[in-house]
Amino acid sequence: TYTMGNLGLGACNLESSFTTSSNTTNTAELTTFSAQYDLGGGVSLAATYFDVEQDQNSVVDTDASGIATRLAVGF
Repeated sequence: TYTMGNLGLGACNLESSFTTSSNTTNTAELTTFSAQYDLGGGVSLAATYFDVEQDQNSVVDTDASGIATRLAVGF
């Protein structure tokens, strides 16, 4: 995560792979990008993009993408 003043940016990529006892290969990959902006007075806006993919023996089991947003108000 990189923060400068009121703006924060982040990125993350995770990859994993393993072979089961029945000799099948399972892989997973998670990628996220995020941004946050502090408006002041304890109020901030944030958004995160995510992409998840899971394969089992070269067949895609999960392939999901989305955007999550947040409005935070602190006291």
